[in-house]
Order: sequence, then structure tokens, then C-alpha cells
Amino acid sequence: MLSVTLTLVASPASTQPPAAAHPPTAASVLEDRAVVETDAGQYAAAIRDANAAAAVHAAAGDERRRGRALTQVGFAQVQSGDYRAGKTTLTTALALASTTGDDEGRTLAIMNLGNVGFFLGSYGEAAQRYDAALGIADARRPEAWARHYRRLLLVDKGALDLRLGRHQEALVWLRQAQAAGPDFPPREQG
Repeated sequence: MLSVTLTLVASPASTQPPAAAHPPTAASVLEDRAVVETDAGQYAAAIRDANAAAAVHAAAGDERRRGRALTQVGFAQVQSGDYRAGKTTLTTALALASTTGDDEGRTLAIMNLGNVGFFLGSYGEAAQRYDAALGIADARRPEAWARHYRRLLLVDKGALDLRLGRHQEALVWLRQAQAAGPDFPPREQG
């Protein structure tokens, strides 16, 4: 039996430099806490802490990190079922990632906006978002983050095709995802 779960992805801590290289800042502690809170289903706390991190980054003039923190806010909003707020926040995060040249942030925001479209039944929008994010990830494929997000996007495209009754197309995407690498980390398995 084939089981597919659409993958929402928060801004992963694994793409940040190791703690030994850079001491944690108040904002990074808030962001890390928001990831844990989101995973635990504590969405209001996650939204609060990620928004606080975004405010710290804004005050410091770090728009790239602000965008990443807002991606976490949007992710927690979507996880809580507040799709409209999530879409608004993720759109802001996407704009920040675009203006700062953060391709990883762009991919993450676009992918999660695609998932919002999926959940709201806007399948054409979801497909466009997934394709746009996949294009960025494909262009940056030598980088580990791009290969990881590419694989998640292949699963998302497979889930979309399954939802639309296109089973053969879904199998193609899912087989590509399976061939692309090892199993996903536990927090990304559905």
C-alpha cells in the first residue's frame, strides 16, 4: 500500500552554522524554540516566539533572517489551520527572501505556499508553486539544502497528482523522490 503525506517544512535549524562556530543569539534561540513548539503542536507559542525572533532580526537590520523567522511563523500558522494568515506571512517571507537573494528561503516559502494552495483546494496554484520551487532547487542541486527540498517537492507533487486521481504520474514523482536519497528525518515523516 502506498501512503503519501504532504510535507510542510519549517525553516530547518540544520542549515544554520553549528553552535560551536557561532554562539546562539536570542533570536536563534527563539527560532529553535519555535521549531520545537511547532513540532509539539504548540502553535500559539511557536507563532509568538518566531514573531519575536523576526522582530529581533528586523531591529538588527537582518532581513534575510527576518524572512526565515517569518517562514517559521507562516508554517506554524498553516499547521494550526490558519491558512489565510499563513499565506500572508509566507508571502512576506518570500518577498524578503527574494530581495535578499536567499534562494533557500525562497524555495522554502514557495514550497509552503504551494502546500497552502493544496490544503485550500487551489490545485493549480499548488502545482505552479511546486514547479517554481523545484526550478530553484534544481538550479542549486549541488547544495545539500537544494537536494533535500527537491526531494520533498517530488513527494508534494506526487501527493498532488494522487489527490487529482493521476496515479501513474504520482508514482513517477514518488519513485524519483525515493531514488533521490535516504529516508527523511523523523520530523519530516508523516
